[in-house]
Amino acid sequence: MAVEEAKAGGALGELIGTESGTVTAFRVEKEGFGVRVESQFQGQGELLGIPFVDYVTYWSIYRPDGNFTGGANGVIFTQEAEAASYEGTGVGHMLGQAGAAQWRGAMYFFSASPHFAELNSIPVFFQFDIAENARDMEIKYYAWRW
Repeated sequence: MAVEEAKAGGALGELIGTESGTVTAFRVEKEGFGVRVESQFQGQGELLGIPFVDYVTYWSIYRPDGNFTGGANGVIFTQEAEAASYEGTGVGHMLGQAGAAQWRGAMYFFSASPHFAELNSIPVFFQFDIAENARDMEIKYYAWRW
Protein backbone atom coordinates (compact mmCIF):
# COMPACT_ATOMS: atom_id res chain seq x y z
CA MET A 1 0.00 0.00 0.00
CA ALA A 2 1.42 3.37 -0.96
CA VAL A 3 1.59 6.10 1.65
CA GLU A 4 -0.92 8.82 0.86
CA GLU A 5 -0.88 12.33 2.24
CA ALA A 6 -4.11 13.39 3.90
CA LYS A 7 -5.96 16.14 2.07
CA ALA A 8 -6.92 19.47 3.65
CA GLY A 9 -10.14 19.07 5.59
CA GLY A 10 -9.42 15.35 6.07
CA ALA A 11 -7.53 13.47 8.72
CA LEU A 12 -4.21 14.60 10.15
CA GLY A 13 -1.05 12.80 9.05
CA GLU A 14 -0.13 10.14 6.52
CA LEU A 15 -2.46 7.30 5.58
CA ILE A 16 -0.75 4.19 6.99
CA GLY A 17 -3.52 1.62 6.85
CA THR A 18 -7.04 0.56 6.09
CA GLU A 19 -9.40 -2.01 7.53
CA SER A 20 -12.86 -3.42 6.97
CA GLY A 21 -14.85 -5.66 9.22
CA THR A 22 -18.07 -6.44 11.02
CA VAL A 23 -19.54 -5.97 14.48
CA THR A 24 -20.21 -9.48 15.75
CA ALA A 25 -22.11 -8.63 18.96
CA PHE A 26 -23.71 -5.76 20.86
CA ARG A 27 -24.32 -5.30 24.59
CA VAL A 28 -26.38 -2.43 26.00
CA GLU A 29 -26.22 -1.27 29.63
CA LYS A 30 -27.94 1.53 31.49
CA GLU A 31 -25.57 4.44 32.16
CA GLY A 32 -27.07 7.18 34.32
CA PHE A 33 -30.06 8.47 32.35
CA GLY A 34 -28.71 7.06 29.09
CA VAL A 35 -27.16 3.91 27.73
CA ARG A 36 -23.69 2.52 27.12
CA VAL A 37 -23.36 0.35 24.03
CA GLU A 38 -20.50 -2.14 23.74
CA SER A 39 -19.65 -3.64 20.35
CA GLN A 40 -17.41 -6.61 19.58
CA PHE A 41 -15.67 -6.07 16.23
CA GLN A 42 -13.56 -8.31 14.02
CA GLY A 43 -11.76 -6.96 10.97
CA GLN A 44 -8.94 -7.43 8.50
CA GLY A 45 -6.66 -4.88 6.99
CA GLU A 46 -3.17 -3.63 6.36
CA LEU A 47 -1.13 -1.35 8.63
CA LEU A 48 2.31 -0.08 7.62
CA GLY A 49 2.11 -2.51 4.70
CA ILE A 50 1.57 -5.54 7.00
CA PRO A 51 -1.68 -7.58 6.73
CA PHE A 52 -3.46 -8.12 10.06
CA VAL A 53 -6.61 -9.34 11.76
CA ASP A 54 -8.18 -7.17 14.46
CA TYR A 55 -10.20 -8.08 17.57
CA VAL A 56 -11.62 -5.16 19.54
CA THR A 57 -14.28 -4.11 22.02
CA TYR A 58 -15.69 -0.62 21.45
CA TRP A 59 -17.92 1.22 23.87
CA SER A 60 -19.93 4.39 23.34
CA ILE A 61 -22.15 6.65 25.39
CA TYR A 62 -24.83 8.83 23.82
CA ARG A 63 -24.49 12.49 24.85
CA PRO A 64 -27.34 15.00 25.23
CA ASP A 65 -25.95 17.02 22.26
CA GLY A 66 -26.68 14.08 19.92
CA ASN A 67 -23.07 12.91 19.62
CA PHE A 68 -21.31 9.93 21.14
CA THR A 69 -18.08 9.59 23.07
CA GLY A 70 -16.36 6.27 23.26
CA GLY A 71 -13.29 4.17 23.53
CA ALA A 72 -11.77 0.90 22.45
CA ASN A 73 -9.34 -1.79 23.54
CA GLY A 74 -8.04 -4.18 20.94
CA VAL A 75 -5.26 -6.24 19.48
CA ILE A 76 -4.08 -6.89 15.95
CA PHE A 77 -2.21 -10.02 14.82
CA THR A 78 -0.06 -10.54 11.74
CA GLN A 79 0.03 -13.78 9.77
CA GLU A 80 3.25 -14.58 11.67
CA ALA A 81 1.41 -14.13 15.03
CA GLU A 82 3.13 -10.83 15.84
CA ALA A 83 0.84 -8.60 17.87
CA ALA A 84 0.15 -4.97 18.68
CA SER A 85 -2.33 -4.01 21.38
CA TYR A 86 -4.02 -0.63 21.44
CA GLU A 87 -6.46 1.65 23.16
CA GLY A 88 -8.30 4.56 21.66
CA THR A 89 -10.89 7.22 22.21
CA GLY A 90 -13.09 9.24 19.90
CA VAL A 91 -16.34 10.98 19.10
CA GLY A 92 -19.04 9.97 16.67
CA HIS A 93 -22.43 10.90 15.35
CA MET A 94 -25.32 9.22 13.58
CA LEU A 95 -25.92 10.13 9.93
CA GLY A 96 -29.73 9.87 10.01
CA GLN A 97 -29.72 6.81 7.75
CA ALA A 98 -30.68 3.78 9.87
CA GLY A 99 -27.54 2.67 11.79
CA ALA A 100 -25.04 4.65 9.69
CA ALA A 101 -22.51 6.66 11.72
CA GLN A 102 -19.08 8.28 11.52
CA TRP A 103 -16.34 8.36 14.15
CA ARG A 104 -13.02 10.18 14.49
CA GLY A 105 -10.38 9.81 17.18
CA ALA A 106 -6.92 8.68 18.24
CA MET A 107 -5.31 5.38 19.17
CA TYR A 108 -2.15 4.47 21.05
CA PHE A 109 -0.34 1.21 20.27
CA PHE A 110 2.07 -1.02 22.16
CA SER A 111 4.04 -3.72 20.40
CA ALA A 112 7.30 -5.64 20.73
CA SER A 113 7.07 -6.51 17.02
CA PRO A 114 9.68 -4.81 14.83
CA HIS A 115 6.95 -4.34 12.20
CA PHE A 116 4.92 -2.11 14.52
CA ALA A 117 7.66 -0.61 16.73
CA GLU A 118 7.25 2.94 15.37
CA LEU A 119 3.62 2.94 16.54
CA ASN A 120 4.79 2.82 20.17
CA SER A 121 5.80 6.49 20.04
CA ILE A 122 3.18 8.19 17.85
CA PRO A 123 -0.55 8.80 17.97
CA VAL A 124 -2.53 7.07 15.23
CA PHE A 125 -5.66 8.90 14.15
CA PHE A 126 -8.62 7.01 12.79
CA GLN A 127 -11.77 7.71 10.89
CA PHE A 128 -14.37 5.05 10.47
CA ASP A 129 -17.67 4.83 8.75
CA ILE A 130 -20.41 2.49 9.89
CA ALA A 131 -22.90 1.24 7.27
CA GLU A 132 -26.68 1.54 7.59
CA ASN A 133 -26.85 -2.05 8.89
CA ALA A 134 -24.92 -0.78 11.99
CA ARG A 135 -22.45 -3.67 11.60
CA ASP A 136 -20.14 -3.18 8.61
CA MET A 137 -17.25 -0.71 9.01
CA GLU A 138 -14.53 0.82 6.86
CA ILE A 139 -11.59 2.32 8.76
CA LYS A 140 -8.62 4.48 7.76
CA TYR A 141 -5.54 4.98 9.93
CA TYR A 142 -3.26 8.04 9.85
CA ALA A 143 0.12 8.51 11.54
CA TRP A 144 1.18 11.77 13.11
CA ARG A 145 4.91 11.32 12.98
CA TRP A 146 7.55 13.45 14.71
